[in-house]
Amino acid sequence: MKKAAETLRTILAETYNIVVTEVSPEGNKVDMKLPSASAESDDLDSTPTLRTYQKSLTSVYMEGEFIGREKELETLSKLLHDDTHHYITIKGFGGMGKTCLALQAAKNFNSGDILALSLVGTPTLNSVSMKIAQFLSVDAQPDAVIEKLNGKGTVLFYLDNMEDIKNANDQGDQESKTLMKFFRRMPKNVKILATSRVALGWPNEEIVELDGLTPHDGMQVFRQWISQRNGEVDDDSAMKLSGLVHGHSLSLRLLGGVFNNCKESMEQFLSSVLARLPKVVDNDSTVDRHESINACIKYSFSNLDPALGSTLGQLKAFEIPFTKTLAERALG
Repeated sequence: MKKAAETLRTILAETYNIVVTEVSPEGNKVDMKLPSASAESDDLDSTPTLRTYQKSLTSVYMEGEFIGREKELETLSKLLHDDTHHYITIKGFGGMGKTCLALQAAKNFNSGDILALSLVGTPTLNSVSMKIAQFLSVDAQPDAVIEKLNGKGTVLFYLDNMEDIKNANDQGDQESKTLMKFFRRMPKNVKILATSRVALGWPNEEIVELDGLTPHDGMQVFRQWISQRNGEVDDDSAMKLSGLVHGHSLSLRLLGGVFNNCKESMEQFLSSVLARLPKVVDNDSTVDRHESINACIKYSFSNLDPALGSTLGQLKAFEIPFTKTLAERALG
């Protein structure tokens, strides 16, 4: 495992320009090493900008073509370009596509600089302030950061996985309370776009609820991951599969990988998936949906090569997608 972990560190550094750094006494965190300016980015000077960071993060998280969500993107665009809305939260449970949607919205944002921060776990105010200060070229003290931000043009903060901070805040964690207060102190030229499984309680918070993909969009997501067998699947069958998992994008991605490498026909595959899904009592029940998603994950995991499955079972959580390519290189 130690060898695999070291190999992964090397892959992340070489492939994605990411390094693992210690940012606080609380533990390790995946951080970005920003690319320097090049002939391909004449608009960037030698100092890494907020926009540079956003582009780097996008290249890591966005796997596969972005599909659907036109209505949500239109809503987010209006909110992000409206000066009266400063706190926007994309809300939905895990694997629904919150991060991909937020990154697509950030890519479409052209009214200012963008800084993207992953807040999985419960980072401290000092570690977050230090990250922001790094791009503002100011002292890491929160007051200095806010003062510098106040003198800039429009800035968009994209905060990923904010539910950990909110939950810790609700349980009385002082560090999380301090961090939430820090974000509430942002000047009017700063907009915050967050992803979370729960509402965050921001001042005048605008919530964009994220439900499952439409059957048609879910079919397209599934097709992205069955390149070897795309010609064997008709649209109706793919849309039926999307309906079985409530348009849950992660489930469709996982099941696509399974189908692409199995020998079952699409009809047999649908039967296999249906047999593994729990008997749904209420299609709108969050509990039932979670059970369906868990069934899809277990089914996908059971179809992995035994060596790969064993290794993945021992790995700690990653802050970027742990793709098949990364796994194969780590084990090779």
